[in-house]
This record gives sequence, structure tokens and C-alpha cells, in this order.
Amino acid sequence: FVIQPQNTEVLVGESVTLECSATGQPQPRVTWTKGDHTALPVDPRINITPSGGLYIQNVNQADGGQYTCFASNNVDTIHAAAYII
Repeated sequence: FVIQPQNTEVLVGESVTLECSATGQPQPRVTWTKGDHTALPVDPRINITPSGGLYIQNVNQADGGQYTCFASNNVDTIHAAAYII
């Protein structure tokens, strides 16, 4: 990991980005899950940034919880978790 996500407090209605960036050979692909490693909800407010961060606009109560960043290539997979509070 170059950048691991950090626990972040955010107010309802604000936007938040959990940063996550990794390097490797080959370049790892970054994916995110929420809670019990379930897929992120399909929601236009939620985007993965080009650097691999998780960006959520107009945060609501239901967005709170644990998010896990996975960086994987054909050699290995690593992960790091952070909470949106």
C-alpha cells in the first residue's frame, strides 16, 4: 500500500473520500467492499477515484460503517479497512 484508508468522521450531507492506493508488478487493481465484504451498493453517489479512493457524495446515515480496500494482482491480494463514522 502507498496510502491506506483512515477512519473518517463525516456529517450527513457532506462528501467523504477514503484514500487507498497500492503499487506492484503487475499494477494491482483496487476494489472496495462494505461491512461483511459485501459489494458496494450501486449508487450514483458512490464512486471509485482514478487513484483507487472511495468517494461518497451527500453522505447519509446508512453509509456509516466499515469499508475495506482490496488491492490485487495475479501475485497477491492485500486489504486494509477503515470506518466512516
